[in-house]
Amino acid sequence: MDNKKYEAFERVARNGSITKTAEEMGYTQSGVTQMLNSLETELGLSLIMRTNKGASLTTSGRDLLPFIREEQIWEKRIREECSRMLGRETGSIEVGSLTSIASAIMPRALDLFRERHPGIRINLIELGTQPMARMLADGRIDAAFMEIEGNEHFESRELFKDEIKAIVSFDHPLARRKKVTLEELNKYPFIAHTTSDYDQTNVDWAYYITGTKMDWDIKFSCDDDLMLLNMVAHDLGVSLAGSVMVSNYPGKVAEISLSPRRYRTLGVVVRSKKYVSPAARAYIDTVEEVVMQAVRERRL
Repeated sequence: MDNKKYEAFERVARNGSITKTAEEMGYTQSGVTQMLNSLETELGLSLIMRTNKGASLTTSGRDLLPFIREEQIWEKRIREECSRMLGRETGSIEVGSLTSIASAIMPRALDLFRERHPGIRINLIELGTQPMARMLADGRIDAAFMEIEGNEHFESRELFKDEIKAIVSFDHPLARRKKVTLEELNKYPFIAHTTSDYDQTNVDWAYYITGTKMDWDIKFSCDDDLMLLNMVAHDLGVSLAGSVMVSNYPGKVAEISLSPRRYRTLGVVVRSKKYVSPAARAYIDTVEEVVMQAVRERRL
């Protein structure tokens, strides 16, 4: 089974560049071009438009892209099944994860999985929920560890509830409070945690995670977990964050439960449980085992 032509086409569609595709695949630029030309000749269709600025798909190319991605998924599944039948475990898994889950859960899960399945490679990608959903739909990742809400068109399983908390510096007037309302928090300068899920200019981040629309006095924004906590720790403003994210950096900021309490549901999401590969299923089981242990130990 040699479908390098399909792989080259899918990578060009993703990269918009034959040169970058050649670098990723370890071929020369002319080698990738020959593969694409061969594929177009084989199918009798023009798939790629080459310009000085890069490469883009023709209408036919865009129409065929979902089917070619599906073919790659099934080719990978066939290879894994053949390896299993021969008593070998080989292959790779593409896994997407929120940064907070990746930091809190994945190191232990990866270590445990490596002990049990040394022949399987895992490629872990840290992304926001919406980009992960797009990659999952396209078949570019096998599983996503993210928020379940809003992704009902996939199949999912809950891992744990992540409490959303107010975070302030230890010197802040609210630091000794056990609970705080959003209205009370709203009196102070706010630091927005911007991610690839939303654009601060048109989506209220606090509304995204709390479901309550408020006019926040946003003074700063950043897209890095540790930077956000450091900014709060230096009393540049208050913010909101999931408990699992804050737990990755203990002692940085004071955490205060919201009144009423608010949670988000984090879990594992796949396109279809029926078609999850054996390797991906084994990794999902390993992550669930690690999460259950962390819950029992009250670390989540």
